[in-house]
Amino acid sequence: SSGINAEYGEFPYADLVTIDRMVNSPGWKVPVEPGQELERLLKACLELARSDLDDENEACQKFYQDTLANSFHKILTDSAVNSWPAEIQGYIFDNAVLLVKLMAVKIRSENAALLRLMCIVFNPTSKFHHYNASQPSKTVPPSSQIPGADVFARPNDFRVPKGWLVDLINNFGSDGGFQNLLDQIKALTNPSLELVSSYLKPFGLCIDLLTSSCVQTFLVPCTVIVTEYVSGLSNEQLKKETKVETRNDTLSGLIQTLKMILHRAPQDKKKLVQGVEFLHLNLLLKLIKTSSFNGKMNALNELNRIITPFLFNRRQNQDSDSITSEDLASWLKDNKILNVVFTDYLHLPQYVEKLDKILKFLIHEDRLTTTDIDLIWDAQIDKHEAIVKNIHDLLAKLAWVLTPDSLDAIFIRFQRSWETANHKTKEKLLELMGRLAEDDKEGVISDKVLQVLWILITARDSSTEIIDLALSTHIKILNYIYSHDKDKQRLYWIEKCIQNIRHHHCVVASLKHLREMCKLYSESHHGYGYVHKMKQLERDNTLIQLVINDIEFYLDQTKKIPNVQDYKPTEILASKCYSHLDELNERLEFIRFTLKHANCYLSLTHAMQLWKHLTTHKIYSSDMDIVFRWFGELVGEDSDIEACVSRQLFVDKMLALDPSTYTEPGLRCFENYFKEVNENEIRETKNNQKITDDESEPFIGTDYIWRLVIEGREELTAYSIALLKDIYSSATVTNQFVRHNEFIKTCFTKARQCFYQYEVQDYPEILARQTIRILHVLREYVVDNMDKGGSGVVHEGVSTPSHERSWQGIPVIIIAQLLGPHDKVLENIEVLTHTNETLGTIRRNLVAHICKNDIPANPPHLQLKVNSEELPPSLDRKALIQLDMKDRQVLTVRVLTSLHIASPGGSSNSSGDLFNSPCSPIKQTKYIPWLLYVSDVAMHHDQIALCDAVTAILNIFPTDMEIEQDITELAASQAREMVQSLQEGATSEMCPASDSTLTSAIFLDSNCGSVRYKLEIVYALLMPAVPTSKSVKFRTDFILAGGVETVLSLLQNDRFLSGSDQQTRRSCLHIFAKITKFVLTTLCYGTLALFKKSAPTSRAALNLQNSLTSIPNPAIERVLRNAAHHTVQNELVLLRLHNTRHAVPTLQYIQAIFRLTHRCAFGYDLLPLPIDTTCTSTNNILFEDVWLAQELMENLTICFMHQPLILEDLLVDPELQDFIVNMILVCSSQFVRQVVSDQLYIMCVKCCVAGKSVLDVIKLLFDNLHKTEDYGDNSCFYFGLLS
Repeated sequence: SSGINAEYGEFPYADLVTIDRMVNSPGWKVPVEPGQELERLLKACLELARSDLDDENEACQKFYQDTLANSFHKILTDSAVNSWPAEIQGYIFDNAVLLVKLMAVKIRSENAALLRLMCIVFNPTSKFHHYNASQPSKTVPPSSQIPGADVFARPNDFRVPKGWLVDLINNFGSDGGFQNLLDQIKALTNPSLELVSSYLKPFGLCIDLLTSSCVQTFLVPCTVIVTEYVSGLSNEQLKKETKVETRNDTLSGLIQTLKMILHRAPQDKKKLVQGVEFLHLNLLLKLIKTSSFNGKMNALNELNRIITPFLFNRRQNQDSDSITSEDLASWLKDNKILNVVFTDYLHLPQYVEKLDKILKFLIHEDRLTTTDIDLIWDAQIDKHEAIVKNIHDLLAKLAWVLTPDSLDAIFIRFQRSWETANHKTKEKLLELMGRLAEDDKEGVISDKVLQVLWILITARDSSTEIIDLALSTHIKILNYIYSHDKDKQRLYWIEKCIQNIRHHHCVVASLKHLREMCKLYSESHHGYGYVHKMKQLERDNTLIQLVINDIEFYLDQTKKIPNVQDYKPTEILASKCYSHLDELNERLEFIRFTLKHANCYLSLTHAMQLWKHLTTHKIYSSDMDIVFRWFGELVGEDSDIEACVSRQLFVDKMLALDPSTYTEPGLRCFENYFKEVNENEIRETKNNQKITDDESEPFIGTDYIWRLVIEGREELTAYSIALLKDIYSSATVTNQFVRHNEFIKTCFTKARQCFYQYEVQDYPEILARQTIRILHVLREYVVDNMDKGGSGVVHEGVSTPSHERSWQGIPVIIIAQLLGPHDKVLENIEVLTHTNETLGTIRRNLVAHICKNDIPANPPHLQLKVNSEELPPSLDRKALIQLDMKDRQVLTVRVLTSLHIASPGGSSNSSGDLFNSPCSPIKQTKYIPWLLYVSDVAMHHDQIALCDAVTAILNIFPTDMEIEQDITELAASQAREMVQSLQEGATSEMCPASDSTLTSAIFLDSNCGSVRYKLEIVYALLMPAVPTSKSVKFRTDFILAGGVETVLSLLQNDRFLSGSDQQTRRSCLHIFAKITKFVLTTLCYGTLALFKKSAPTSRAALNLQNSLTSIPNPAIERVLRNAAHHTVQNELVLLRLHNTRHAVPTLQYIQAIFRLTHRCAFGYDLLPLPIDTTCTSTNNILFEDVWLAQELMENLTICFMHQPLILEDLLVDPELQDFIVNMILVCSSQFVRQVVSDQLYIMCVKCCVAGKSVLDVIKLLFDNLHKTEDYGDNSCFYFGLLS
């Protein structure tokens, strides 16, 4: 003894600290040289261990647990071992000798750290031992003859002696290590498997170097003790030991170590080895029976590892000591392993997958019996669908290796289960049998399955889903079956399908099956594919005729079913497996399939037979859709019907149907045949030209399309109209005008015919609808062709707008941003325009602005964009309203190259000119008077839709020039008379009265449609979309002819708009309000001019002059103000206005205005007047009512500007007070409330004389403040006006 005791301070703790720092640093170093820290520490620990004092020394224990293991792990296993010199290698060996001496002593204890370190020291494959494998042994020199009983290990190959490892083992044994190991194993009581494995594992690693004497004397007794201990573990102990997955690996490792040791046993080796292997199997069986899911999975994994070598014959070259495949199979059967594994966790696919190798092994060993098949099958009966799926997947994977007897047993169980299975289970069973039959190498089960499936397919009680699934399975088996007579089998089933069709039995399923079986013949199949097969079948069996005969038989039989009409086409009929819709579709689809793939055409006989059967013997009205869809698909690019057949079918059958028979699919079918037939006709007669010229015959079926438009279903009118438009819009440039005029003439001819019958037959509703359809065709055709050229037509370089675009639209301001380099905004240009202005006009105005009104011969081209979308010159003839341009719309302008600027109407291209050609029917016949007559008749018979259709036509045609000329001549004639009277000094009594010729001719016509049309013409002449000299003269003539008196007297005239419908009345009043605004504005400017001549400084003159600066709104009514101001520059006009003092806005006229405004705002009928303004219930307010209310309020403001005293008198009138409160508080339209609030503010501020009106309105609002409680959501403008 060196005097070291258990005192903490006497242990070389400083060495421990030093070596710990050196080993754990990034650039680690282990001091292994003699006398250094590692050697001193090992010697100290060895001394303490021999004295049994090390367990009490904390520093020593720390060294065991951490530093010792870490140091030897690095010097024995690190990759740097190969780079160390031989001297260092020897120092490491010396330290290892000290370590094994320490282990020989400490093996009597349960020090896990040292036991793990012992595995490294005795491992022949460690880096250190591998590098020094050539070192000779000192304890067993190469030439020595030392008996095996005197040493514990000796080199087994003197070429690679591994002498240092032999010496370490011998040092361990000579210090009593093996004896201590045996004693320790004997002394263990209830040790853990991990501890037992730790004791034996180091010697299992170096077992090849141990002598037989050592193995027999020390290790075999240890294995016997351990085997007895492990075999005696109870189920609970085993579950506890293998609870953690790593511990299960410990069990496997322990078994492997025992087998390695026993393979070196000199005596009873086979018995011992097989005993351990059976012990392993028994332990796994216990785990499978008793463990949790993880334990079972680990045990099954281990069992599969044992089975795998036998499956792939890897055990044949191993020694005969281990168990054989027969032994393993017998053990599996004796222990009824299948009964154990097919109990729990079958719903988990990962668990069931583990059973695959067990079953394959039993099949491989021919030990899987029919009883086992029954066991597996029973495991999924009446179980959750997840279990059913997993078991079926397992059986399907086994199909390739199953024996014929096993497959037969499965098929028997399938038949038994089918009898009691529900629908869902049947689907699963069918899927399984299909998978099994596909992999049947011997044909044992495939033929049976095919027969069973066919029985299911042809059974009347099978559901559609089962039949379709059985068909799919049947086809898959025929496609994938491993059989030498596959072709023979297919032909057999093809013949069965044809026989079924011939005898009208299960035809739908047979047709489906036949089609899919033909597809199985690929193009490379024995030199021909399914196309060849279809040709052969059609040739040998006349398939198409068979199916057509079956269609006739099916329809006849179906009609005999009681109450067949009570079923829906999509419902399955009694005694049927498919719905009526499926029955027909499948038959027709098979005929189409045969035509396509047999490369044949539908003959005329077949086509006529099919049409007859399907149309005359149809069961439901929806059957016609099936007919139309199917026949419609026959023609086209890849036509299945010859041209002569399609023509005869189209002419004899389709054109003979009642137009009301055609549905949407029918119209698509008709269109396909119409185009096909006519293109074929043209191709034959016009050298492939698709459009006829002027002398050509009309298209075949054009007259019938007119019948479709007029007599067809209401919901399909648009489709028929589109087809009709395509015919006439397809004209070439050379005959375009002729085609257009022909179409317009045809429309009016047919419309007159319908309307004549409408009048003769006492105005029936159906003829009115037919007239409307014809007018609708005309409108859409004209609009589409005008859209190609713009909002109007071009004649001699001047744009002729449509009637609805001929007057000034809603005033708008366009913000034009002139862009420079890098998109920098150079200037913001405000362009005052209106919605009926064309884009070309805007473009020209911008060019003039940019060129400072000095436009060069080659002006610049402008690129216009709205929201980054370019507006090309082709859109210049479009009105702003057509381009959806709104007020304050931003228009970006970029100056590009110099190009020719279009004429005032836009583009000079007249491709859209429908009305200005020499042949124009508008100029040859008087359509517009007839349209006005139709409108009047329709109005008197309350045919509002017909009125609207006529109005739509009138709006898109140019204004009737004769009516316009009559109005202008009438105004000019009366103006000349008035001028003559004025020049002769006539007084006001000589002025025309309210029932003047002008009034009667324009405004009091009994035809309200004519009144509206004439009002629109008058407004277009007063405020045209594009100012002309004609409009200037007409304004003057209109005022001179008594326009002021006429306009201001009409609202009190009972004959005005009497008998008109609400829509016509609304339109007339809206135009009339616009005319009135011009007249009142002109009257105000004229009155101001007269004041300036007679009393320029009078209070009335100053008030009127001040009001005219704001009324009408100068920001948006600049054109109106300029027109009115320019009109009163004529002295004769002033004189005429001077003589019109009796026609100023009167109290009655103003009352009529605000009463009418109230009606608009609350959705009441617009005439007659007066009404009770206390009525505040709100009906539906139309968009047109809102705009009319705005116009009337603006007119009311102009009236009060001219007559401010009337405003002060009316503000104390209860009727006007109720009007004000209702309009800004009760009215449901926010826009109307805002307009009334703004105009009332302008009235009070700009139109009052002494400010009394403002006080009256404030008092009125405060007096009615309590009403805001009931209309809180509408009170915004109420309080805004009050503030």
